[in-house]
Amino acid sequence: MDEETKNYIDKGDEVTRAQNDAQFAMIREVIGGLKLWVVGVGAVSFVSIVGVLIGLLSFGGDRFDGGISAADIVVQSKENARQISQLIEANEGRDQKIDALLIILQERVDQ
Repeated sequence: MDEETKNYIDKGDEVTRAQNDAQFAMIREVIGGLKLWVVGVGAVSFVSIVGVLIGLLSFGGDRFDGGISAADIVVQSKENARQISQLIEANEGRDQKIDALLIILQERVDQ
């Protein structure tokens, strides 16, 4: 291969290398910008997710407290129902005695 052909090939090789270097530099710049963007989006996403979780937990905590309060009401209602049931049973005996007394009084009035 003669000197002129070698110089022509070397110049073409140098031009290709320069073009490749320029393109790689541009790609590195774009990737560098994307890294910053990705980090920013990741940070915003993390903060958003943490905020949503805190909101859900606080909402759920209120519901849990409400459930505990409702449980107290249910327990109190059961106790009230038990006391009413005992009063009804006690009154049944009294009602029977009162009915017997009314029958006796009615018989005396009728005599």
